[in-house]
Amino acid sequence: MPMKMQSRIGTAPKLPQARSAAPRQELLCDSIVTKYTDGSNHSLSMYAYDLLENQILREGYYWDSEQDDWIGSYKYVSAYDFIGNQTLSEDYEWDSDKNDWVGGCKYVSAYDANGNCTLYEYYGDSDKNDWVGGYKYVSAYDANGNRTLEEYYAWDSDKNDWVGDYKYVSTYDANGNLILEEYYYWNENQWIANGKIVFAYDANGNQTLSEDCYWDSDKNDWVSDYKYVSAYDVNGNQTLSEDYEWDSDKNDWVGGYKYVSAYDANGNRTLEEYYAWDDNDWVGDYKCVSAYDANGNQTLYEYYEWGSDEWVELYSCKYVYAYDTNGNVTLEESYYWNSDEWVLSTISTYYYTLRDLWHIDTEEDQIDNSLEMCYRVPGGVLTVVPAAEGVVTVYTLSGSAIASAEAGEGQQIEITLPARGVYIVKTAAATAKVVW
Repeated sequence: MPMKMQSRIGTAPKLPQARSAAPRQELLCDSIVTKYTDGSNHSLSMYAYDLLENQILREGYYWDSEQDDWIGSYKYVSAYDFIGNQTLSEDYEWDSDKNDWVGGCKYVSAYDANGNCTLYEYYGDSDKNDWVGGYKYVSAYDANGNRTLEEYYAWDSDKNDWVGDYKYVSTYDANGNLILEEYYYWNENQWIANGKIVFAYDANGNQTLSEDCYWDSDKNDWVSDYKYVSAYDVNGNQTLSEDYEWDSDKNDWVGGYKYVSAYDANGNRTLEEYYAWDDNDWVGDYKCVSAYDANGNQTLYEYYEWGSDEWVELYSCKYVYAYDTNGNVTLEESYYWNSDEWVLSTISTYYYTLRDLWHIDTEEDQIDNSLEMCYRVPGGVLTVVPAAEGVVTVYTLSGSAIASAEAGEGQQIEITLPARGVYIVKTAAATAKVVW
């Protein structure tokens, strides 16, 4: 993909201006002479500009005391269009044997009225003292800035001309969605169709179809190859994904895999079904059903497998979860299916201890995570059991103290938090973060 080429030559410094009552005039530096402290020459830089003040030439020289003359070092030549896009970049180095500049590489670019790059050519130097083509990109764009054409060329040294390599042609709908992409390759003196992809979209711009085809020269027609089908709900969640491959013997599509999903109003996936292709139709493999509370915590998980013609609970499992107000899971129930109903198998209860997140020794200024501090936050009442006697202080994340209390070692104290959020609790021995 051709990119808008950035200038490869530096900008000469603009000289500072003294204050004056006269209209301000901006100076462009045209040369820089560098000398040693003894006054002898060191180096010389020369600059030139176009009418729009774009730098179009930069030459560098160094002083050769033996020849008592300036010797070329580097040269960069540039050109720009009327809106400032760089259309030419050439770099040279000095050849002392030829006593002349020798080219290194050259880039030529062109742009449309909207600033899109439509041409990008690269050239290198040869022994013939001339530029020799390397590669070329040609592009075109529609009125909306969508690229409709990409052509790639290589240089043919025998023909001394550009020869096509490959090409892409793209078509878009009124909404800017890519609906057709065609691929071509170069054969002697013309472009030959090779492949294409057809796309379709729903009313919300979600891609619902991608169909790959290849050109059959014997049939002189397009032949289907692969197809991908998708569907989305009104919130943009993907609810269907199918892939197919064309079977030339059956002259029909043969499925590979299929996923079906569903989501609740908060975007949590509540259903996931997987199907495989069996002869002429989709056959189920497994299904997962989930549920979530208002906070987005998963409260249910059920797993099913496919029977002869429907989803069955045989070898299936089910989990039910409960959470505290902080979003920590407190209960997990597992079930198994017993012919006609779910049977409770195990119950797991979760208990938590607040691990001290950081403790800073002011003398050593080191982090020590060895201390622990127990806490609970039922209904917004923070219960703290400090490991050492002293003041217990609660801070907001901004550093404001909202409450403090004296406590002995192992003594339980309660502090009411003003609102849900993240707080910092400091004791004489530890500092910890609390989330309510």
